[in-house]
Amino acid sequence: MHHRTNSLRRLFIGVSMLASIGSAQAQLIVDGGFEVPAVTDPGVTWVGLPGAGLTGWTSFSSLRGAILFIDPFSPVSEGKQAVELEVPGDSISQSFATVAGATYRLSFDLSAYKYQGGPGLGSAPCPCTSVVDVSVGSASATFWGNNESYEARSLDFTADSSFTTLTFTNPSVPTHYGNYPHLDNVSVFEVFPERLAFRDVSPVPEPETYALILGGLALLRWRAKSSVRRQA
Repeated sequence: MHHRTNSLRRLFIGVSMLASIGSAQAQLIVDGGFEVPAVTDPGVTWVGLPGAGLTGWTSFSSLRGAILFIDPFSPVSEGKQAVELEVPGDSISQSFATVAGATYRLSFDLSAYKYQGGPGLGSAPCPCTSVVDVSVGSASATFWGNNESYEARSLDFTADSSFTTLTFTNPSVPTHYGNYPHLDNVSVFEVFPERLAFRDVSPVPEPETYALILGGLALLRWRAKSSVRRQA
């Protein structure tokens, strides 16, 4: 009896370890949906958050900080809130753990705010445009938002250290006054090529664990058949 209990326990551990492989592709960004803190003051549709006011992120700004807003101010992509980089040079950044040499995919949603005028010029109708510079590790790119609707953008990169920093920046665009990129639904996942789906992931079942799993399944099948024969 003790032997059977121990075998079943080892089988359960082995199956759990095997299942953990499928869940190893974890989201690496904290608050990629910009839901914390919540904008809840009555009559307030946006707040400026400098420094570490935006959970998980560091905001740099020469004016009000990252503009955290809710839907009445402008549409959001997912959840209830999104972020605007208001002034050229404004940025938000976040560092996260990576494995040197591993490949990752950054994805995010980008839109343009409808205001396209200048001081005293009011608002011009969409289609709108916005520009955001993105750097993550040694990779960088410039992305354009073409209208008020959010569009998915992505950038693959290979980590070169145990920590990687992601930065979104509102670039200075001299011919495009009123550049207000809106960001939401930011995520970073490790890219698992199909043929490398079982490469170095911790914990990795040892060969004997797989043998235990197969042996345990065979044992359970045999016991089930034996039980059927006894009942017959």
